[in-house]
Amino acid sequence: MRKIKRLTLLVFFGVVGLGLGFWVLPLLGQLETVHRLKLDLEGVYEKTLEGGLHAWVRDIGLGQEGRSCLALIHGLDQNAMTWEKILLIPEKKWKEMGLVDPLKIFALNLPGSGKSPPAKEKKEDQVRRQAQKLKEALALECPSWLVVGNSYGGWVAAWLAFLWPKGIHRLLLVDSLGLKEMRPPILSWSIPLQAQVDEDALNLVLPKLEVPTLFLWGKEDTVTPLTQGYQMRALLRSAIWREASPCGHWLQLDCPSVVAQSIVDMIHYGSI
Repeated sequence: MRKIKRLTLLVFFGVVGLGLGFWVLPLLGQLETVHRLKLDLEGVYEKTLEGGLHAWVRDIGLGQEGRSCLALIHGLDQNAMTWEKILLIPEKKWKEMGLVDPLKIFALNLPGSGKSPPAKEKKEDQVRRQAQKLKEALALECPSWLVVGNSYGGWVAAWLAFLWPKGIHRLLLVDSLGLKEMRPPILSWSIPLQAQVDEDALNLVLPKLEVPTLFLWGKEDTVTPLTQGYQMRALLRSAIWREASPCGHWLQLDCPSVVAQSIVDMIHYGSI
C-alpha cells in the first residue's frame, strides 16, 4: 500500500513539474526577450573582447574626442546584466546629471559568467588573475578607464587599478569585498571566493593605490555592512566616501541613479 502511495506521489509531482516547466520556461524566455528588446532600443549591443570575455556595450553621445570609457564589474553569482538599469539610463538623463562628453560603457561578464568562458584552472579564479585578464582585454579597447566594481567586482577592480595604474584613472568601489576580514557567510561557498589566498586580500593593496577613488556604500547593506566599508576607507584615506539610503549591497539594483551620479562625478573628479 505504501509503495502505491509513493508511486502516486511521484507521478503527481512529476506531472506538476512538467506542467510548471511547460509554462515557466517559455515565460523565462519571453522575459529574456523583453530585456534584450529594451537594450536594443537604447542602442546596447554585445561584444566579445580579448580572451573571449563578453560585454554589453553602450555609447552615450557621439565622437571620440573627450570620450570617457567606463567598465562595470559585477559581483559573485551575478553577471553583466546586474548593470541593466545603468545601461538603460536615457542619454537625456545622463546629461541632466552633468555628463558633457561622450561615454562608452562596457558591462563586463567575468570568466564563467554570462557568455564569458569559465576559467580552465581554479587558480585562474583568483582576483589578481582575473584583473590581469581584464587588463589585457580593456587595453585593446581604450587607453584609460573609469572602473566601477560592486561587491566581488570591487575587489577585482581594485586589483585592476593596482596592476594597471596607467590605464585606470578613476575607481568607484560599491560595497566592495576584499579585506581579509570580509568573508560573508552567505557567499563563502562561492567558487571564486574559495580560490583566493591571503595574498589576494586588499589589506596591503589599498594603501598603495594612487588612483582617485570613491567608496559608495549602501546604508542598509547586510552583506558587507558600513563598518566594513569604514575599514576599507581607513586603508585609503585619500578616497571620497559616500553613503546611500535606502540602499543595500547591490546599489545598481536598489539605487541606480545614485550609482550613475557617482559615475558622472568621478568623470569630473576634482569638482566634487
